[in-house]
Amino acid sequence: ELTSLRRRKWTAMLKRCFDIDSELITMSVDEARLATRALADAVQDEAFVECLRNKMDAMSATTSSAGERRAVAVEDVLAAHGDVLARLGFAGESGYMRFQAAVT
Repeated sequence: ELTSLRRRKWTAMLKRCFDIDSELITMSVDEARLATRALADAVQDEAFVECLRNKMDAMSATTSSAGERRAVAVEDVLAAHGDVLARLGFAGESGYMRFQAAVT
């Protein structure tokens, strides 16, 4: 009963708040763990970390503020997560919201 209530809540919220009218994907606990592990791995990847470090160093050299550097870092993390989510069948902004519903 609680699972049904959760699904109805997410379906209604996605439609009202984001105009997403799609069937919710359900994930097992193991699938959710693998997905969140893939998200963490994406931002811990050596190439990602090195690229981000180089950007931050370059921005520091040009007197960018900490807020500007933080915004760039967040943008890069979101892009990396977006790539992973797309591979998992949750592409785009609507995919991000559907993923949140699936792992809740």
